[in-house]
Amino acid sequence: MASPRLRLGFVSTAHLHLRGPVQSARDCPEIEAVGLAEPDDGLRMFLAREFDGLPVYTSAAELYD
Repeated sequence: MASPRLRLGFVSTAHLHLRGPVQSARDCPEIEAVGLAEPDDGLRMFLAREFDGLPVYTSAAELYD
């Protein structure tokens, strides 16, 4: 029986040195990267392009839902 995958979301992306951790999470078969939360519109658009296919939410609460 396979173990359930850890669901991982990233909150407060303002420092932008999360490229490595996000890519590592996306590459790991035991982890399901479920999204990023960023309230800044411009940064959110950048992240959506940078991490294609990974949802980017406006708040942590939205990500948690």
